[in-house]
Amino acid sequence: MDASSPADPGSLAALEVQGCAIGAGSGQLGALPEHDRLTVLDVGGPCPIPLWDGPVPRVARADVLADLRRRAASFREVELDTMVATPWALAWTIDPGPFVLWDEDGVRLRVAGATIARRDGPDVATATVGSVVAALSPDWFTRSVELVPLVGEPVVAARTDEPMARIDPTYDYICLTFDASWAVQLARALASAVGVPADCTAYD
Repeated sequence: MDASSPADPGSLAALEVQGCAIGAGSGQLGALPEHDRLTVLDVGGPCPIPLWDGPVPRVARADVLADLRRRAASFREVELDTMVATPWALAWTIDPGPFVLWDEDGVRLRVAGATIARRDGPDVATATVGSVVAALSPDWFTRSVELVPLVGEPVVAARTDEPMARIDPTYDYICLTFDASWAVQLARALASAVGVPADCTAYD
């Protein structure tokens, strides 16, 4: 479905989610006034599978999520890095359950009690983390969310590079705040899950 086009109001209600582990929620910016772009993922397998993606009237969003929660085998409310019509690359939980961060290859990071389990590196003990930082390279090219330990070097939880920051002379702070809003939101959610402060001052 084109994420910039109005959704068929009945298509979500007819979506087959019985028996599925669902992650559903909104991204950073939608295309239509008074609507949120909603993405529904099946997160029960090795890699998340997109099931539905489109605008939902903001006033109906809570009811739509409640219906998915009722019909699915399990349900997590998530936030995504989507912008208007861009494809998703990261999704993370924002509900009271254990924190999970997915990318297209599966679970990238999971906070499980005293341990932060990482797919791409050694696990990290939550007690060793002092803060979570939404980091930004000086040329605005690299945006990342990092676990900053009380002692030692930061551990990258997620990272993206934005070529337009280097090649587009009109790329300005407004572009940055939209493009990188995912980093601020993810840093805050991860920090809350770990129980440490979030430092997002790089984007102030």
